[in-house]
Amino acid sequence: MPTNAALRAGHAFYFGRVVPLIGGWLSDPTAYHYLPASTDALPGGEVLMSRFEAAGFEQVRRHSMGLGAVQLLVGTRS
Repeated sequence: MPTNAALRAGHAFYFGRVVPLIGGWLSDPTAYHYLPASTDALPGGEVLMSRFEAAGFEQVRRHSMGLGAVQLLVGTRS
């Protein structure tokens, strides 16, 4: 979720209302109504980074994108 309150509200509306509506028109409505709830259940970036490291990944980095709405975690594993 974006950290900025205005962006967070816009993201919540778009991802919680618009994406399921359009996705339901184009594909399986059940999947797109489940998507926002499933991503809300994901842990935050620091927790995910710790889990990557616990799984044996090294040089774990987190990149925030999309004004904070998306995160990319990268790590290496030998």
